[in-house]
Amino acid sequence: MLKIDLNTLMSFNDDLTDIEIENFVDEVDKTVQEHDYDTAFQKAINKIHEYPTCDRLIYSVVLYLEGALTLYNVSAIEQYQEIYETFYNRLATSEIPEIRDTATSMLISYSRNRGDFSKAEELINSLPFSAIDQRRAN
Repeated sequence: MLKIDLNTLMSFNDDLTDIEIENFVDEVDKTVQEHDYDTAFQKAINKIHEYPTCDRLIYSVVLYLEGALTLYNVSAIEQYQEIYETFYNRLATSEIPEIRDTATSMLISYSRNRGDFSKAEELINSLPFSAIDQRRAN
């Protein structure tokens, strides 16, 4: 009925280690090079479904795939970017500051590219000020 498997629903799989994530991203890269982008994309989505609560996996894989769109001159990038934006929206609430802030930055870029400057400004205002910014404000 929900069209998801039990592992996704119940999140039975533990998170992956940083090394496992790095090795998987290398596998995805190799798949793009030896096969094609869509095959690598499907491989990545399948792994995300295996580990749906692993923010570091989603973050690493989506950032890689986003960069590979231009590197490998993929056509019909909009269909992929729509999915990546969904992931960035989820990651923008991550408990890991680096992931949360990078995802928010990507969402700012998406909003600017669409011409939705009010949304981009809202997202910019949601980012924490760095120590440099705080010194300038004082």
